[in-house]
Amino acid sequence: MPEEGDGALADGAGHPKKSRGLWDFAPAWTLTLGARWEQWRAYRGVLADAASRIAYPDRQESKLSPKATLEWRFGAPWMLRLSFGKAVRFPTVYELFQGSLSNREIVHNNPDLAPERDWSTDLDLIRFLTRGQWRISLYQDRFVDTLYKQTDTPILMREVPRGLDACRRQRSHRRGR
Repeated sequence: MPEEGDGALADGAGHPKKSRGLWDFAPAWTLTLGARWEQWRAYRGVLADAASRIAYPDRQESKLSPKATLEWRFGAPWMLRLSFGKAVRFPTVYELFQGSLSNREIVHNNPDLAPERDWSTDLDLIRFLTRGQWRISLYQDRFVDTLYKQTDTPILMREVPRGLDACRRQRSHRRGR
């Protein structure tokens, strides 16, 4: 069974709750499972000018973002890592309520914006070096209800970025120690 990880479940101040479990189920394999639970609410929103005042309805939502990583160390300096995760970003106060009033109607905003969601998948081939690593990554993100702001109106989009990335990370060598 997975062991309890280092993630805090709650801090009592309304911040996201998260948990992580790490499981070494075979000599060269590690499975890491995690989740992030978020609760969000918008309340007592009002848009007013000198002539009128319009109240927004209160909203509250909760979302779970699961995450998983499977690592295989198949040779002394080599590792293959497959990761999957879901992320959620709720709209900000500005994105929800930035509008204005015109003839007692709210214009240029959308208080019903859905949260932005992303499903990410990454496949990494990593070669560990004495002072760093080489990594080649194949990735895909699938965004739904992406929040963009153009002029005065947030818009929603769907996009699926894919790519191949290669990088080298090196730790600095400290002299005089």
